[in-house]
Amino acid sequence: GGLEQFFTNSAGELAHDALRGLQTINAFATESILRRAMSLFPYSKVPADRDRRIEVISSLSPDDRRFLHDLDREFYEKNGDVADALVEYVEAHLVEFPSFQTPIDTS
Repeated sequence: GGLEQFFTNSAGELAHDALRGLQTINAFATESILRRAMSLFPYSKVPADRDRRIEVISSLSPDDRRFLHDLDREFYEKNGDVADALVEYVEAHLVEFPSFQTPIDTS
């Protein structure tokens, strides 16, 4: 797993959408991690084309690869950020989620 795999798999084409989603649900720690990882791409723009993403990731310097792996570690240390933020977002917007008309039990 990790960010390298995210960017080189088909999901990587959704990096900018993922960033907007993290902003929307206020998952700020994970948003910061993804934004910093995206900074490794030219102009912080992750290409939709998978081959181009692979080319960029493959050409990273050893320091940039370490940076990406450090971001992986940071992500795994803060892994509750997204889940907690998503639950809070859904509970605050229940009208938009008809399937969840009662608060979510996360215990």
